[in-house]
Amino acid sequence: MIQATSHLSVPSRWQFPIDVAGYSQQPELSDLERLALAQALSHCLGKKGPQLPHEVKQKLARLLLPLDDILHQLLGIQTERCIFPVQIMLYGMNEYATSYWAWSEEQWMDLLTSTFTHFCQRYVHGLIQDIRRQLIIFAYILGPQTGFYLPLFGQKTSPRSVADLFFGQERLEEATVRIGTILRSWGYEVDAKPCRNLLINTISEVFLVNRSPLLEQVSLEFLQALREKTMSHKRPILERISKALVHLGILEMSLSPAYEMSRVPPSQMDTTGVPPQWVEWCLQWHHFSFLVLQPHLESGYDTLQAGGGAADR
Repeated sequence: MIQATSHLSVPSRWQFPIDVAGYSQQPELSDLERLALAQALSHCLGKKGPQLPHEVKQKLARLLLPLDDILHQLLGIQTERCIFPVQIMLYGMNEYATSYWAWSEEQWMDLLTSTFTHFCQRYVHGLIQDIRRQLIIFAYILGPQTGFYLPLFGQKTSPRSVADLFFGQERLEEATVRIGTILRSWGYEVDAKPCRNLLINTISEVFLVNRSPLLEQVSLEFLQALREKTMSHKRPILERISKALVHLGILEMSLSPAYEMSRVPPSQMDTTGVPPQWVEWCLQWHHFSFLVLQPHLESGYDTLQAGGGAADR
């Protein structure tokens, strides 16, 4: 689980664009709300942009208001009609028999994957990227603040396309230039389009999960947790970002390279029956080698054991 870094000690003019504290977050559904959900789905499910009956909207007001605010304030979408993302949210509440405030990570992921796919296959004709993105935004604001949504990012819905809405293009570009300038000075390629896209999308994930666009509010513990959660091809970029943050004086230590975490430490190597010279040679190799391919991660330990077998013979 990834928890955002505490931001109490760092002043900032930036504020999260949607303040969920102002909404009624009662997890249970009232009997009237349950009835209204069934009526709403009967009226609008699978239809393109129908309007809900006034009485139904009134009964679901506390549940519809956060969705309407997100769509209107962040995406500029007029919310008089019950569009597909809202229908999927209503469907989820009807299925789980609770408001979305109470949904677990597993329930959110089920809604964003299997429920979303089934709904689109049955009712949506055309592009579904916008629906997916809007649902991810709902999950980001209304769901657990743990980064559970990270596996949903990809080519169709990039982290940057969501982070831009919350933090602005200018802040993302500023952070990317700040980190990229340091990495470039160390010899890393940052200007080619694929490299820059990977860097800015990784920084976008840092901002999203930490819920802040300030690099100064990133901690080493946060990056360690994020590395476990993010896609594997972004982990080396997180390690480089951590080194840049050390250079900037924000962190005291950088992330340990992933290959070091996978290697067998010398203290756990069994040297029983192995000639001392062979042990010394293997430990030197272990210290200086940079083998990172999975089949070779324990090569030092295997070599040590080979020395023991040779001594037996």
